[in-house]
Amino acid sequence: MADDFQIFTSLRYDPVLLEVPTSTLSGLALSGWNREHSSPFYLLDYHRDRMLQAAVHWGWEDAVKYEILVDSSKTTWSDHSHFKTTKRIAYDAARQRARINLPDLKEVLIVDEADGAVMEGSTTTPYFWREGGWVTPAVKEYHANQGSGGQNGTSRRWALERCVNFSIDTEGTANRA
Repeated sequence: MADDFQIFTSLRYDPVLLEVPTSTLSGLALSGWNREHSSPFYLLDYHRDRMLQAAVHWGWEDAVKYEILVDSSKTTWSDHSHFKTTKRIAYDAARQRARINLPDLKEVLIVDEADGAVMEGSTTTPYFWREGGWVTPAVKEYHANQGSGGQNGTSRRWALERCVNFSIDTEGTANRA
């Protein structure tokens, strides 16, 4: 049998799941069909668990690891870090300092010069598990002095509308924004 294969899962996305009652019915806790939080993804917790169990079973622990580095320099918030543009000098410089190449399973976190909080990743929006839920650094409203200074991207905006805003320092400590 060839060892060249992948594991996968198929998720059902259904916004109606968000309307499932959170009370107990016949001994079943209904919370969007997930353990603790409602979700439009049917049985999301179980899909995640199954994928992780399969990865561990085949010794693919490295498949679920991604090396996260903190930039050694701080970045000044600007219009170019707030909006998605092709002017990526700060991001490219952070990746060079961290010695990250395109195929590497690494990311470098960009740190705000003003307050030392994590702004974002060089190519990703960072999410952290804090206080029992996923959080992402808050984003400064344009020309305001609040938030991390990171990009006001679509997935972050979606998450911030649903999550608690936090600032995340370089030690990983979450502080309410």
